[in-house]
Amino acid sequence: MILQIFGERVFSKKNAEIVTQMLEAVVDEHVQKAKVDGYRVGGKTGTSFKAVALVGMVMITWAFLQA
Repeated sequence: MILQIFGERVFSKKNAEIVTQMLEAVVDEHVQKAKVDGYRVGGKTGTSFKAVALVGMVMITWAFLQA
């Protein structure tokens, strides 16, 4: 498969490789069930706070996966 990239690079190749390794490490270390044979899979986890009436702030943890 030939991939053509259009536009201007906004991240250096080195930084893109570092971020890719970080995303893949999330799956390797924390979400192994997201692995897919033959594919590189990366994940992003995060924590945010949501205001809930009569309760205050509630912590929400979410995950984003990319393949």
